[in-house]
Amino acid sequence: MPSSQRFSPPSAPVLGSFSSMVILPDHHSVEGL
Repeated sequence: MPSSQRFSPPSAPVLGSFSSMVILPDHHSVEGL
């Protein structure tokens, strides 16, 4: 169970950063159109 907890914290910020990066360009593309 210690392995799952250690992988949980790094997965949360990584997913958030990736989602923000994907939404940022996506929203920018829509505004450009």
